[in-house]
Amino acid sequence: MTREELVAALIYEPETGKLFRRLKDGSTGKQVGQRKDRFGRLCFRLRGEEVRVHRAAFLHFHGWLPKLIDHINGDASDNRIANLRAASISQNAMNRVRRSDNGGRFKGVYRDSRRGKFFARITVQGRRRVIGGFDSDVEAAFRYDVESLELHGPYGRRNFLPLVQ
Repeated sequence: MTREELVAALIYEPETGKLFRRLKDGSTGKQVGQRKDRFGRLCFRLRGEEVRVHRAAFLHFHGWLPKLIDHINGDASDNRIANLRAASISQNAMNRVRRSDNGGRFKGVYRDSRRGKFFARITVQGRRRVIGGFDSDVEAAFRYDVESLELHGPYGRRNFLPLVQ
């Protein structure tokens, strides 16, 4: 689908992230994209085709479509243009939340019960790197954040330190 076809069919509100059908007179119709897929992304059907709201919003606003779109705040249903950015697979992975099977409280931290320490580790360019061993999980999480800030930049999701733009 081209941007022209999308603009002709839909109205996008960048401040709210909502998409609406464009009526024949050009006015705003019914909101689309209120159904979620299994990943929490909002979807709708347009001309018999399944479309994700974040991809339609990005194309509508910017006029081009990247291979991957990252939700900056991690909320897959927040499609405000300020929350969407083009990303590589690696950059998108940097912005993931703590894995549910982590077992700990913090992203990038695991406990080694044999050594009685908490270890911080980070993935950079597909390689896992151990940052170090620490007496507390909070200390390990903070060291993860410092490394993430340096190595992942604005794409890194951190435990304590804020995201940077």
